[in-house]
Amino acid sequence: MNEFSISDNSSSISRSRSEQLFDGAVKLTDPSARRQYVERMCAENPLLRQELESLLAAHERAGTFLNCPAAQAAAVSRDAILVPNAVATPKAFMPRTFHDYELLEEIARGGMGVIFKARQLSLNRAVAVKMILAGHLAGENDIRRFRLEAEAAARLAHPNIVSIYEVGAHEGQPYFSMRYVEGRSLHRIVEDGIWKLGDCQAAAQLLAKVARAVHFAHERGIVHRDLKPGNILLDAQGEPHITDFGLARLVASDSSLTISGSVMGTPSFMAPEQAAGRFHRLTPAADLYSLGAVLYYLLTGRPPFFAETPLDILVQVLDREALQPRALNPKVPRELERICLRCLEKAPERRYRSAAALADDLERFLRGEPVDVPLCDTSSRVRQWVRREPALVARLIGLVICAVISQAAYELGRHGDLSQHIKVMTALGLWGVVSFLCYRGLARQRWANFARIAWSGADIGILTAVLQILDALESPLVAFYPALIACSGLWFRVALVRLTAQFCALGYIWLLIVEYSRTGTLQHAHWHFTFLIILALTGFIVAYHVHRLSILGRYCDSRSS
Repeated sequence: MNEFSISDNSSSISRSRSEQLFDGAVKLTDPSARRQYVERMCAENPLLRQELESLLAAHERAGTFLNCPAAQAAAVSRDAILVPNAVATPKAFMPRTFHDYELLEEIARGGMGVIFKARQLSLNRAVAVKMILAGHLAGENDIRRFRLEAEAAARLAHPNIVSIYEVGAHEGQPYFSMRYVEGRSLHRIVEDGIWKLGDCQAAAQLLAKVARAVHFAHERGIVHRDLKPGNILLDAQGEPHITDFGLARLVASDSSLTISGSVMGTPSFMAPEQAAGRFHRLTPAADLYSLGAVLYYLLTGRPPFFAETPLDILVQVLDREALQPRALNPKVPRELERICLRCLEKAPERRYRSAAALADDLERFLRGEPVDVPLCDTSSRVRQWVRREPALVARLIGLVICAVISQAAYELGRHGDLSQHIKVMTALGLWGVVSFLCYRGLARQRWANFARIAWSGADIGILTAVLQILDALESPLVAFYPALIACSGLWFRVALVRLTAQFCALGYIWLLIVEYSRTGTLQHAHWHFTFLIILALTGFIVAYHVHRLSILGRYCDSRSS
């Protein structure tokens, strides 16, 4: 079985709203009725309309070019990971002749291209033929990008890179043929449990070969930009073969077709500078980061960063430090962990100087020799820890500020006696313990949502308890309420922001009730009312921006798949 990676997504993809509307639209054979249906169902959502029209256009192109069932063609084109032969081949597909090739079966399909296993008639050999899915309707940029992929791969004659045989066009249909690799992708081998996770020797051997091949491409001015387990094929002998140069950049001619500021690639294996959309500043160091992410995946069974949405992953790639591999798999040798983490450095200049240097270090590890990775100094370790655990660090900083304010107030004799001060410090200590437990819960996928809600509730509950103990309704600590609402937006969940804002409002109202029951009056009522309005506005603004980012994330996800 042969597999090619078109795009990557680590989780199964459920049917989206656009796909549901697509099923209804294709049943309408009359063009005017279909157009009215699209306008009616997408009247308030232009992004959804654009996606639906794109699916319908792909359906028309697939129906005319490949003569396969329309609904099936659209469904297959939406598949985002690796499509095995037995699954991806349309039932209606029959062998046919295309130029010098007999197309035998469809291997894979993505938003731009479709790949067939074929027999080259003149040489009687098995090949893989890739064509633009849009066929005659392909735009100029699509054709240029397609030819760029062929041009990039054609420059590379290396045993560990899938070689290009022929590039051309037949009856207006651009295509190129390449070596047919009888094997499976590294992603599928890991997902199917064939690869022994944590086999450090095998992982180092495999990555050393891949790094040599990547260095070969770099020497010829080509940066792959989409290295991931799905784009590394393993043949029957276990030899790796790099494929899919669809995002490659020819450095010498700067012939990248990526729009400045856009993000293309696979988020979980993407370098920070690539995630930021700075494509014109990309260097071979971007591929080094991706190689480190692949090594991380082989050692731990998961990429360095993963989340429920591509937007969440991109934020982590930009702002977070990867969890150390040994924290997930204690069997990983420290030397190999240091090699992996050096590849994953945020700053390109802190990574290996070349893919060959990475391969050299991996081979030194395999021989049991010292690796060329300097030990981190204390400041670097602290900086990495802060970036690795931002939520926990933010709480600890907040706890320190609260403790300092409380201690200063006690020393100046402004708030209560010793017993009251002990209660406050105990509450702050409890806050730290709860924060650590919730942080540990976030690391477990099935507990993550509960941990976020529990953490938000604990933050507000303990802050309210501290203010109640101090009888300090007008304390500077009250400013932590809107700060906690703003922090909740970092998790990119509208419902959580709204819930946090409600918790804060309830906490402050509870303090007002306690104050009124204790004194029988409520001074500066207009200030309290204003503060509640500020809490509501803060929640609304943060939730609105998170909502906008969520729409953008879903749109980018649908476009990439």
